[in-house]
Amino acid sequence: SNEVVFGFTGNKPKAENSFDVYPNPFNNRIYIDYSIKTAGYTRIMMYDSIGNEVGIIDEGEMAAGNHKAVFDGSELPAGVYYCKIFSGDSVLFAKVIKNN
Repeated sequence: SNEVVFGFTGNKPKAENSFDVYPNPFNNRIYIDYSIKTAGYTRIMMYDSIGNEVGIIDEGEMAAGNHKAVFDGSELPAGVYYCKIFSGDSVLFAKVIKNN
């Protein structure tokens, strides 16, 4: 079903690692859909605007393919954050805005 909010969602990875973060701006929860080209250790982190780690969204050995994760940012103050995915030799990041 489409109700999966965390975990492996399909085995057809895109040609390159990619991800989508929504909604942006967010109020409490932010969802991350990501695709990993090659199986391996993957880490998804949230950082504040000056580079301090504010949350580990997901980490571990991941299968190649499509995945979903969710981050509860309700305790974070409003501001600019960066969601980063480290997988293999790839680092992807997206700027996200937290509303009050």
